[in-house]
Parts: sequence; structure tokens; C-alpha cells
Amino acid sequence: MIKQLQCGLTAVAVIAATALAASPAKAQQKSEISLSRQPGIFYMPSHIMEKQKLIEKHAAQLGVAGVTTKWVTFSGGGAQTDALLAGGVDILNTGTGNLLLLWDRTRGGVKGIVATSAQPMTLISRDANIKSI
Repeated sequence: MIKQLQCGLTAVAVIAATALAASPAKAQQKSEISLSRQPGIFYMPSHIMEKQKLIEKHAAQLGVAGVTTKWVTFSGGGAQTDALLAGGVDILNTGTGNLLLLWDRTRGGVKGIVATSAQPMTLISRDANIKSI
């Protein structure tokens, strides 16, 4: 499970860094990427990405220096969808349903990276007496 989580986090970080590197040249190249998430345990991978600065780390390894991230928390998928369509965020961390809705609304203009809330979650604890949250 931990290895799958690490692979998933690395993939998202690399995709985000690649998206920044591949963006068309403008008067000033974009250096900040904004990502959304919702409250809850399903969004733990995004907290790990933020805490360990994985997007920044992988962007630098790909030769894209100076990338920063802005993490925005929304109360639900509808707010995330609206924020993306309005240009308020660059990447959503949402469920499969919202991803499909966005894909339909944009006629395929929105591409999916990962639907984290669809993943099975496993509790790992050092204390054998802790069986659930």
C-alpha cells in the first residue's frame, strides 16, 4: 500500500511538473501551480505531497526551477469543479464522478490524473490495539 501511494504521488508530481514545463510561452512563464483538495482521509496523499514538496522536487529534477504550489481546500466536488472552470485552480484532487462531469462539460478538455477518493485505504498503526479510526 505504501509503495503504491509513493508511486501515485510521484506520478502526480511528475505530471504537474511536466504540465508547467509544457505550457505555452507567455510574457511571463507560470511558476505557481494551484491544486485543490477536500477535507478528509482520502486526501492524505495531497497532504504528503504538500508537506514533502514533491511537486517542487520533481519539477526541479525535470529542469523546471522555481515552481511553487498553492493548495486550496474546498468543501465539496461542486466547488472544485466551479473553481477549475473559472480558472481559480489548475489541478483538482477529486473523485471519479466529478472527473467525468468535468470531462463532459469541457468536451474532453479536462484530462484526469487520479481519482484519489476511489482508492482503498488501509490503516497502519504501531499500536496493535488500534483497529479502526
